[in-house]
Amino acid sequence: MNERQFEELNEHLQRVMPCMDRFCEIAGYEYVNRRALGRYPRIRIQQPGEICRWIELWMELDENGDRYERFFEDIPYELSAGAKVEITDGTPYGHRYFKTFVLFSRKPFREVPLALEAQLRKAHVLLSGWDKAFVMAQGRKVVLGGAPGSNVSQF
Repeated sequence: MNERQFEELNEHLQRVMPCMDRFCEIAGYEYVNRRALGRYPRIRIQQPGEICRWIELWMELDENGDRYERFFEDIPYELSAGAKVEITDGTPYGHRYFKTFVLFSRKPFREVPLALEAQLRKAHVLLSGWDKAFVMAQGRKVVLGGAPGSNVSQF
């Protein structure tokens, strides 16, 4: 796909931006730079700090694991959330602990604008109860800077 096709594929996200903007203002989240997320439709917001909480809405892949190239109203979306804690512990790059959950998956986009506000609030309430100790105890640990595939341990 060329750049213009990706822009067209992202246009429908404007329908959820007023809701995202209101939520960010009320709950203290900020947008992650869109360019850092790639060109496929995705909105990620976060609350940075010692524990970084995030919520992400993204266009899912088709049943073959491929990207969609054209928008349609029933295109599936996922809303997920989580938190991460990065620890400097004497190793070359430190560790990251993270925990995630899915609020909805395979939801047709036509249903997303109506469900989004309540789901953002639900994610925020759950994430607000997480602290550093909880993420470290209940999450997964990644050794930062290690060889790909060799650095994840499940708790």
